[in-house]
Amino acid sequence: MTYKRSVMALLVSAALYPTVQSAQAATPLSLPLGHLEERLTITVGVNGGPAQKYIFDTGSDQFNAVLSQGNASQMPQLDQAQAYIYGDDAWGGYWLQHKRASTLTYYTADENPTAVSTPDSGGHGYVIGHVEHLLLDGKHGGRISKDPIIVPGFQKPFYIDLDAQERIDSGQPTEEQNEEKKNFYGTFGVGDFLFEGSGGSPFATVTKSGFVVAGNDSTPDNDDTSTLSPGCAPCTILNLSPAVRAQFTTQVPWAAHYDEGDRQTFPGSGAPASTQHEGQFKYTFVLDVNGQQKTIEVPGDALKGAVLFDTGNPTHVTIESAKLGSVLQQNGLKIITKGDETSSNLVSMTLHPTDSSGNPVGEGILLQDPTGENNLTIDSDGSDEKTWNITMGLGFFLQYSVMYDLENRLTAFTPFFVSADNFTTDDQLSQITAEMGNPMKAPKGDPSGQQATKGYLGLAGAISGTGDLTLAPNIVVNMTGANTYTGATRVQKDAVLFLSGPGSIAASSELVNNGWFDISTHGNANPLWGVSDSLNDVTLQSLSGSGLITLGSRNLVLNNAHGDFSGRITDQNLRSGGVDHEKGGLTIAGGRQTLSGNSDYTGQTRIASGAALQLASSGTLTSDVIAEGAFVANGATSGHVEIQSGGLAGGNGRVGSLTAAQGSTVAPGNSIGTLNVDGDMTLAHGSLYAAEVDASGSDQIKVAGTATVQGADVTVIPYARNNLLAQSTTADNLIGSTGTLLTADGGVSGQFASVESGPFITPSLTYQPDSVAVTLARSDLSFADVAATRNQRSMAAALDQLPASSSVYQSLLLAPTEGDARQAMRQLSGQIHADIASSLVNNSRYLRDTLNSRLRQAQGQIDSSDIRQNEDGAWASLMGNWQHASGNNNASGFHDSTFGVLLGVDGDVADGWRVGAATGFTRTSLHGNHASADSDNYHLALYTGKSWDNVNLRAGTAYTWHRIETDRSVNYYGQSDSDKARYSAGTGQIFAEAGYSLNNDWLNLEPFANLAWVDYRSNRINERGGASALSADSQHTSAALSTLGLRADKRWQTGKESAITLRGELGWLHQYNSPEREVGLRFQGAGTTFNTGTVPAARDGMVMKAGAEVSINDTASVSLNYTGMYSDNYQDNGLSADLKWTF
Repeated sequence: MTYKRSVMALLVSAALYPTVQSAQAATPLSLPLGHLEERLTITVGVNGGPAQKYIFDTGSDQFNAVLSQGNASQMPQLDQAQAYIYGDDAWGGYWLQHKRASTLTYYTADENPTAVSTPDSGGHGYVIGHVEHLLLDGKHGGRISKDPIIVPGFQKPFYIDLDAQERIDSGQPTEEQNEEKKNFYGTFGVGDFLFEGSGGSPFATVTKSGFVVAGNDSTPDNDDTSTLSPGCAPCTILNLSPAVRAQFTTQVPWAAHYDEGDRQTFPGSGAPASTQHEGQFKYTFVLDVNGQQKTIEVPGDALKGAVLFDTGNPTHVTIESAKLGSVLQQNGLKIITKGDETSSNLVSMTLHPTDSSGNPVGEGILLQDPTGENNLTIDSDGSDEKTWNITMGLGFFLQYSVMYDLENRLTAFTPFFVSADNFTTDDQLSQITAEMGNPMKAPKGDPSGQQATKGYLGLAGAISGTGDLTLAPNIVVNMTGANTYTGATRVQKDAVLFLSGPGSIAASSELVNNGWFDISTHGNANPLWGVSDSLNDVTLQSLSGSGLITLGSRNLVLNNAHGDFSGRITDQNLRSGGVDHEKGGLTIAGGRQTLSGNSDYTGQTRIASGAALQLASSGTLTSDVIAEGAFVANGATSGHVEIQSGGLAGGNGRVGSLTAAQGSTVAPGNSIGTLNVDGDMTLAHGSLYAAEVDASGSDQIKVAGTATVQGADVTVIPYARNNLLAQSTTADNLIGSTGTLLTADGGVSGQFASVESGPFITPSLTYQPDSVAVTLARSDLSFADVAATRNQRSMAAALDQLPASSSVYQSLLLAPTEGDARQAMRQLSGQIHADIASSLVNNSRYLRDTLNSRLRQAQGQIDSSDIRQNEDGAWASLMGNWQHASGNNNASGFHDSTFGVLLGVDGDVADGWRVGAATGFTRTSLHGNHASADSDNYHLALYTGKSWDNVNLRAGTAYTWHRIETDRSVNYYGQSDSDKARYSAGTGQIFAEAGYSLNNDWLNLEPFANLAWVDYRSNRINERGGASALSADSQHTSAALSTLGLRADKRWQTGKESAITLRGELGWLHQYNSPEREVGLRFQGAGTTFNTGTVPAARDGMVMKAGAEVSINDTASVSLNYTGMYSDNYQDNGLSADLKWTF
């Protein structure tokens, strides 16, 4: 709806329009619009008044409103009533006066409006055109006033519309195309132009930057409640940020010409104001003439005209220019009007924006029916005989979002429905569908083809949350917000994601791109967006999928790579249809990325220190590669590969040429393989060639050009193609093997400075004009020479006696360092068998301690004649103990646990002797270094005791049968084995103890001396496994022990037949024979035995015990006991719960 100023418009003093400096809010503010009866609407409350619906009109420069008399009377009046006429020769207009409103509140557009925002105007308010009358020219129907209103400058008289006046007086809406129903209270003018005497746009009053009109949403016609897009839709965005500006790639500068009376700045904000017709375009019209499409290129003179973008005009386009209308009609344009319905044969129209010199400034803007089923709605009034001006109406805004950038003096356009609202991936908006966007043809370069219709959605707000963000098929998203969501970003097949301007998905855990991902307009692609050059690079965490990535001139950075991308990465600008490469690149800043597709970007591929890029066998690159990290080329790259200090190049693929700088490494293959260089190769001084060599060959570099060796070093890595330990006991001999390290069709220039290998291999190089070969020999260092412990030396001596064909022998030759060899010896030693033997000997003390405790309990219950003693009895003991052995400079530590139950019965036989028998079962579980063992233990014991006054004697013997299972893992530098064994063993023991009771009324004491002999013997051991399996003959371990200590107990009588007793013990444990505990082992099929020892037993240790016993009655008692033993290498703790009864 275009408003021309009245010729009698009052010159209003500038004092009435003070500048609002405090209202320059930079944060975008989304305000809801609505669709109703082919109108774009906005719902506003003035000065706290009711929410009222207005026509949202970019073709008007002020807010003209029908307000209730009560509301209007409270607003200051700024001037006398004036006439505002529709056009220079229109049929009506407004009779209104300017008033100042202090606030405007914006509401939702639904049937029950909800307040959204009341922007701060800085205390200066808004100028409102308060409508007093609606005017008619008398030639149109309706009741009119008797006396005309004379408008100077117009020959015809105007009259008051009496029907409208009744609605105005009663506070009802006055406007609508349908005369039978009025829906609107006036016109909300937001034009970016300003006439002298006008109130000015309410938007331009409070923003210095500008605003966006996004009427091209997917909301169905005449439906104000169905919103599919994030936030409001349709929507207007007040204030422009870089994220909002970056949604618009087609930006058209304002026309420089101002008419007399045009104001060049807005009151309130001071923002620049345009002219009513702004920007210059070339036009292309396509007509349907007799079933054939005819294209019309408008003459060059049309560049002298300009365009008004007017949401108040219900058509697609209105031809104001008589000249342009004549050209179109001469070429077959037809406009057909039937009542309120207007149709034409205009199929499409394209606006080609230009600068004042006619040079293109952006892509053409195509206006057509998205479905292709209908022609455009066009009107031609022919009122303008001087210019080539036209008006683009509401139909244009239903297909394009329009940005009025006041600050940069331009108007911009995008097919995307632009939203500045924030949302979270934690709700239903975690999936973006085509229905949320503006339906348009697929963009140029879309891999799905340009015939498809897709939904265009521009996201300028911030997306947060922890959920994934998924772009469903046929959605095109232009993302410009600084997003913080941490879930994955998933671009499905036939979906498109443009990351533009300051847009960021750096916090997203990964990009899974099976559609099209474009970053060609990221960062400062347009200086008018206000985005720093530092944002030109795009950062992702990781990348996977099989889609298309277009870089343009941008660099894609992966910070935490862990994906495999099998699609194409290119730097061609497919969005603009370009075929030239723009030097876009890829940087792997962290993690390990795999590329398995065919990429043709021509910028650099950079790999940071600590990061890795693997080019799969199916992958290709055309870029140069600069690696401070690892580049594994199993595919092919035609570019130059430069390995910098700390970097590595490897793989079985092809590279264009290769330079290895000082401090870098070249390691062909993934195991043994060949790296092909199609050009020249240079290995600088201080670089390293790491070559794997096995019994049948070696790594190799094949150079098609010249190989220049400038004193690089060679490290030969002995290698086995298969796991030697998992094979038979024999293997191919590495000693004497040869391999070709380097060939060059153009010859080899220079030599390597040094060649070295592991401790047991001596390599030598042989040079030919076009090749370099290596031969391996056995070094002078024996396995025993590198051994560092007694166990290692014993086993290494046995290894040295193995034949060279032994798999174990060959596996030791592969050791990269002496330390690796020692670690291998530790794993091969079979210490688990010594560990379990020592553990079972140590744990034998729990059986004799239990028997001793029973005898002492029977001998010591003498405090009360009411509690029976020295009678036949039975007992049960639940026990558990935990032992930890600390490693030393020879053996690794271990820890074990034992749980079980012991049962016994005893009684007096003759002359005060008590004799008993016990049996039981326990299970021991032991965990050592890469090994474990379990033993089921079956116990049988006899015991006896007698007291002579204060002298107490206790003795016993026991035997335990063990069923042992062991499991140990061997794993060193690629060689591994798992060895298991089952065997039986037995432990016999005898013990005797003498004690002297010192009893008084307060405490019972007993100094004591204990002697024990423990003897462990195992059957043959035969492990089941690979080459590292061990065998052993019967093993024997014994221990002669003594314990000297003091016991104390105290009993409290709690009843005639009940009592509580507390006991404690402290002693010194000493072993007399050698504390070393070893087993003799050998590799199966070998004759040499080696000894492997466990952690030595404690020569001396401290024994501690504590317990509490409750005598329930004269026949039963229960007790809970703790026992511990502490020494330099061992810590042993146990608990038992005992039940005893007599009969």
